[in-house]
Formats: sequence, C-alpha cells, structure tokens
Amino acid sequence: GKVVVRYDPRDISMIWVELDDGRYVEARYRNLEIPPVSLWEYREAMRKARALGKSGSNELVLAELIRQQRQIEAESRGLTKAERRTRERKGTLKGTNSAVSTTEGLRPIDTGDTSRPLFKVERW
Repeated sequence: GKVVVRYDPRDISMIWVELDDGRYVEARYRNLEIPPVSLWEYREAMRKARALGKSGSNELVLAELIRQQRQIEAESRGLTKAERRTRERKGTLKGTNSAVSTTEGLRPIDTGDTSRPLFKVERW
C-alpha cells in the first residue's frame, strides 16, 4: 500500500514515515557516516552522477560528489572580491614575467651592457 513520508528539504538525512495508527517513525541513513544533505544537494549530486555515468543509487558515490561540491563552495566563499582580483592580477603578472624571472634569476648587473636601455635619473 501507500505510505506517507515526510521530510525537511533542508535535511533529507532524516525522514518520518507515518504508520497505520497515525504515529510517525523516524528513519535515517543506513550509513551514519554520511553527512546530512539538503534536497537540492541530493538532486545536484544525482545529476552529476548521471553525467559522469556513475550509478546514482550508490550512496557513497553521492556522498563523495556532495563532499566535493561543498569543498568547492567553501573555497569560493572564502575568497573575497578583492582577494580574487589580487590573485588574478598576480596570475597575469606571473604569466608575463615568468620567462624573464626563471632565466635571469639574481645576478650582478653589468653596467657596461648597452643592450639594456638606460633611464635618466634625477638627482636632487
């Protein structure tokens, strides 16, 4: 027959099943090591599992996909807008100067070398 199942979409790790006499019984994950999951996270993990060709019924695969997504979210949440901009600038600078910095390194400058442009110096 039909069974009434109630759940909170913010945490589907715990559901309540209505019995014939009107009482509710709490049901949890079979594997209690899996963290609580929202309905949205569960649906995204199922979508990603299908896209990767993995079996969506395996709760350990879903838990790993959810853990990976949470890690990505935590890393992006930790970066402020200014910090992201700074990283982008540093990445751009590293990309343009990486060949020069790795080949030259630290060495004494030959002032007699005329291949390098000389800049005017203002003395006060």
